[in-house]
Amino acid sequence: MSTPGAYRETGDVGIVTKVIGDRTLAEIDGVPALEKYADWRHLDVDNLRGSALLAQSVVSPLGVKDRLGDLTAIRHPMSGNADNTIGLGNKVAEATAVIRMEATVDELIDSTGSTLRDLQGKMSNPGAYLLVHCGGRRAGIGDRIGEVAEQLKDAAGDVPFLTEFTFGEYGQVEDDRNTCGGLMLSFVGLSR
Repeated sequence: MSTPGAYRETGDVGIVTKVIGDRTLAEIDGVPALEKYADWRHLDVDNLRGSALLAQSVVSPLGVKDRLGDLTAIRHPMSGNADNTIGLGNKVAEATAVIRMEATVDELIDSTGSTLRDLQGKMSNPGAYLLVHCGGRRAGIGDRIGEVAEQLKDAAGDVPFLTEFTFGEYGQVEDDRNTCGGLMLSFVGLSR
């Protein structure tokens, strides 16, 4: 089970009008991507340069919908470049929509327990869990990461689990389509 992990869509939506390579978002609606993102967030573009964008965007990344609109995969802005482009953690394509997403740190924490409970609801006899949690989310949660551990312990009950923090989470959605996104949760349950 893969989920965008508590992020919800905002009204800030634009069309990707220029990409450099696969992962450099150059323009949204014909505007330099970093300028558009800064405008959406009401931030100074100069405060989003380099890795500052990585930290700022944990609670407000970009999302792209799958072809049916059933899943929004997160595209985590990794760097604010000097030419006002954005380095992304995943591929983005021209002529597609990108949506600014948002979540609070509280929502990011709470989503871990609720996602595990959702997974449990799809299983009859869980024997163990492998819980992949994005390393960027972990960094954004910071010194509150112990609250995530408590959420997972409470939701798992007596079922053992292993949690890892990765960069780029893969998952399968209900109709067997695979996707990769950033800042996501990808939880797997193993039956007894």
